[in-house]
Amino acid sequence: MEKNLYEYALSKEQVLSRFAANTEDGLTDTDAAERTAIYGPNDFGTEKKDSLLKMIWTQVNNTLNYILMAAGVVSFIVGEPSDALIILFVIIVNTFIGVIQEKKAEGALEELKRLASPKALVRRSGHVKEVDAAQLVPGDLVLLEAGRTVPADIRIFQSHSLEIEESALTGESLPVLKDEKWKMDSPDLALGDYQNMAFMSTQITNGRGVGIVVATGLQTEVGKIAAMLHEEDTNKTPLQINMDKLGKKLSLYAILLCLGLFVIGLFQGRDPGEMFLIATSLAVSAMPESMPTMVIIVLALGVRRLIKQKAIVRKMPAVETLGSVSMICSDKTGTLTMNKMQVVERFVNLQARTVEDPYEEDDKELVRMLALCSDATFYPEETGDPTEIAFVKAAHENGEEKQELEEQYPRVAEIPFDSDRKRMTTIHHYEGGYLAITKGAVDVLLPRVTKIQLGNYVKELTKEDLAIIDQAVLDMSQKALRVMAVTIKPISEPDIHNINDDEIENEMILLGFVGLMDPPRPEVKEQIARAHRSGIEVTMITGDHPQTAVAIARMLGIVAPDNDQVITGAQLNRMSSEELKEAAKETRVFARVSPEHKVQIVRAFKENGHIVSMTGDGVNDAPSLREADIGVAMGDGGTDVAKGASDMVLMDDNFTTIIKAVEEGRNIFANIRKSILFLVTSNFGEVLVLLFAILLGWPTPLLTIHILWLNLVGDSIPSFALGVDTNRHVMDEKPRPKKEGIFTRNAVYFMIMNGLLIGFSALLAFLVGVQWAGGFDSIFDVHFKELTDYQLRYAQTIAFMALTFISYIQVFNVRHLRDPIWKTELFHNRYLNASVIGVVILQIAIVYIEPVANLLKLETIGFKEWLLVFGCALVTILINEIVKAILRHVEKDKTQAR
Repeated sequence: MEKNLYEYALSKEQVLSRFAANTEDGLTDTDAAERTAIYGPNDFGTEKKDSLLKMIWTQVNNTLNYILMAAGVVSFIVGEPSDALIILFVIIVNTFIGVIQEKKAEGALEELKRLASPKALVRRSGHVKEVDAAQLVPGDLVLLEAGRTVPADIRIFQSHSLEIEESALTGESLPVLKDEKWKMDSPDLALGDYQNMAFMSTQITNGRGVGIVVATGLQTEVGKIAAMLHEEDTNKTPLQINMDKLGKKLSLYAILLCLGLFVIGLFQGRDPGEMFLIATSLAVSAMPESMPTMVIIVLALGVRRLIKQKAIVRKMPAVETLGSVSMICSDKTGTLTMNKMQVVERFVNLQARTVEDPYEEDDKELVRMLALCSDATFYPEETGDPTEIAFVKAAHENGEEKQELEEQYPRVAEIPFDSDRKRMTTIHHYEGGYLAITKGAVDVLLPRVTKIQLGNYVKELTKEDLAIIDQAVLDMSQKALRVMAVTIKPISEPDIHNINDDEIENEMILLGFVGLMDPPRPEVKEQIARAHRSGIEVTMITGDHPQTAVAIARMLGIVAPDNDQVITGAQLNRMSSEELKEAAKETRVFARVSPEHKVQIVRAFKENGHIVSMTGDGVNDAPSLREADIGVAMGDGGTDVAKGASDMVLMDDNFTTIIKAVEEGRNIFANIRKSILFLVTSNFGEVLVLLFAILLGWPTPLLTIHILWLNLVGDSIPSFALGVDTNRHVMDEKPRPKKEGIFTRNAVYFMIMNGLLIGFSALLAFLVGVQWAGGFDSIFDVHFKELTDYQLRYAQTIAFMALTFISYIQVFNVRHLRDPIWKTELFHNRYLNASVIGVVILQIAIVYIEPVANLLKLETIGFKEWLLVFGCALVTILINEIVKAILRHVEKDKTQAR
């Protein structure tokens, strides 16, 4: 949707004519009712929420669940209801956890609706009355006062020192002085440049005004943001995409294996019913049933850890997405900066001094005069204009309290600031006489100055002095500082009822001037440097002025000190999407941009292959927060709109927390990858056991109930414990490529090797068990047809135990695919160690607890059998360590060769 440029550009008479309004009586109640029927109420409407059934369907609708359902149905058909019930239980748990998380997420549009000012002063039928903002219609005559929220988009017709703080919408930190006489000279201006407009949901900080409503509801600038949020579809996170791909691959492999095995069995002359049961067992072994639950639990653990670090995650997959971020796009005001003006440079005695220089007596006199010529307060509460608050704060930090100053030098009169004079003067009792203090821009005050104070004496202002002053102002301006000067003038007792401002504000004495800025947060520069070391780029996207944005970007290390490259909203309007995509490869500062521009920039970064995080706190950030792969809102200073559109909220508004969250996200993905690799490797081993047994014409070494027990109990508990593993040097690595899946090449090699180890070890244990049970001479001389049911279950028990214990060992091998086990901080993860010990004890116990052994169709085994089981597990450790050592040696040689 386009801006209402038409109303901005029209004259006062043309606007009144267009809306059939007048500035005397306003609309009648009848007019308002008729227009409400045409334009609708001044709100954003309501968003249809998903029903509980739809939320459940969203959680169930994924490939892994479909395969689990199919396996459950087949298990029930072939007479294994316990298997079917276990699978059903897993699906219900996964769905329940997902729905609970979704229920907790706030609605961004509801928060946007709450932003609308509840009340507005409107003139109707010649009378001023307060009405609900929702009742406003285009053409209404609205009165604007300091302290109120702008209730609609309003064309200003009268303004008296009217200043509106628009940072939540435009990103500009300073209040904007409104001027009803302003005329538009370019159609490419950003919202912050429209001085004859007041925008809905912005805050009036000073003065008063009158205007005509030109847009309500979804037609306002903030309403367009609401519409953009409504239109945006929720993007799947990289983890969700990877999990979906993995689920489809496993499904395809399971189906092909089942069909192939079924056909092979029929060719072997086996009973079709028996082969159907075996094919089902193979399908179950191919699917890691606990994987969805494991991922949710690992993410939930990460969410809990982030809460302790002052970050609230609204959508669990967002935790992992942060770990893959390669581009952090950040708003400036309130995110990278403090959103509070501060005096950072001073000019006194014809000398420039920075914030690092200590305050001397003449510096204190400078800020003392600025504090006296201000209406703001700093202690115990901050009130008033941000610039004046900065003056009072500077005085406070130097032992000069505003209240005490006013008691010592009481104000007797004042000449208030207005848009024509562009200066403010206060008159005080001062050391037995009267003193006029004037503050304003240097270029405004200098023509009225004839002298300058240097230390304890006053001298005439010379051309040489002016040259020094001009250079100091230029230096401050190049640093994007707002320069404010202060002058004094001793006067006789004023006639407070008839003050002549031309007389008082002439032939003044220049005390000096200060440079103000919204300073960067002190911790941000270090964290941006850390992000760069981790291969993460940082881009500033702000509605503020280009010069200010570049200056802050240089201070923070976002760009090099000599880099002045910036793209403005006006330039973006002239760019095609392809041109923006190309420009986004190098540009790291975008200034004077609108909410639509922010979305376009984020989209360009995504098209360039980045996984994008957008941080912000204002209404204007909401659409881009939604568009980004991961939206991060500020919780303390941020608007409810930004929080509602985000994936994560920072409770401390600290950029450092973003980097901590990235580190946590990388840890979580590494842990999920390890857990999935552990589960899939174990399942691959199970598949090989069944596959080779059938191909060789053997009875099945494992039953379906064995596989379900291992997948849902034995493997799942250690895999959950991997979710709290600590990964060393995780921030020393570059972000993983966007198209990189769960498995790397090394992970696939690990899975194949250890799957073969698990499979062959279990088959060997089964053969030995058959030999021992049947009393055969060797494993090469066994006759399966001579086995009794007891003897077969005895051999299956040994195979089952060998397979489970070898799988448990893999949880330590998978922690690092190159480092030896003893160098992977073996005892650091106490949860992992406890879980392995726990499942080992449980696995031994189930053999001797008769009801459980009967359910799992196991037989009691003795010391000799346990030696075989543990021997197989130890051999797999030894083989893994030998292979790792060889790979480390080969990779070291390759590195040295380069």
